[in-house]
Amino acid sequence: MTTSETETSDAYFTEIEAHFAHRRGTPFLFSSKDWALMKSWYEEGVPLAIVLEAIDACFDSREKAGRKKTISSLSYCRHAVADIWAERRDQAVGGSGSVPEADPRGALEAVIASLREAADAAEPCFRVTFDATLEELHEIAGAAMSVPETEDRLVQAEQRLIESLLSAMPEGERDTLLSAVDSELARYTMPNEETRRKTREANLWRRVRRRVAVPRLSLFG
Repeated sequence: MTTSETETSDAYFTEIEAHFAHRRGTPFLFSSKDWALMKSWYEEGVPLAIVLEAIDACFDSREKAGRKKTISSLSYCRHAVADIWAERRDQAVGGSGSVPEADPRGALEAVIASLREAADAAEPCFRVTFDATLEELHEIAGAAMSVPETEDRLVQAEQRLIESLLSAMPEGERDTLLSAVDSELARYTMPNEETRRKTREANLWRRVRRRVAVPRLSLFG
């Protein structure tokens, strides 16, 4: 696996971990079974946005049903992921125009428009970072790439965007945000340093995304 591919897969896994933990309301450590499931989705080309949508659907369903016990494994979401992904692929074959495969250029233009809207609303200290990402997205739009290749590039672009937004954040605010993440993690016992690093990164990205109102950079919404 190349460095670029490794960065893309790491971002894919980190986003899923962060979103699952966010919906649970607590930091959460995936089991080896959950990691294998994420890896299979990545290798099968299931878009990140589809996995996140399925996670939301599962948690929303339990909450509406009034079930007090929360979801304790990513495996609980595997059927929702399979169903949503199959539905989107079927729509693409039917040419409904509602999925990226039916109109990839239109889907990418929608992503660019969403990011431009966020850039226009952003504080001055973040404008340069947004502009750089918009330029990168225009380069992606001008390249002849498949939908999976484009989606991988968008995952990488989003990862760089969030990291750059954190760097561009006023020092005092950045320090406060980092302290909040570390204080939250201090309440939990981590099995090893690598797990702690990934959990910290996932929570940090989530907070930056929420703070700067970063839209999801995905052809799948």
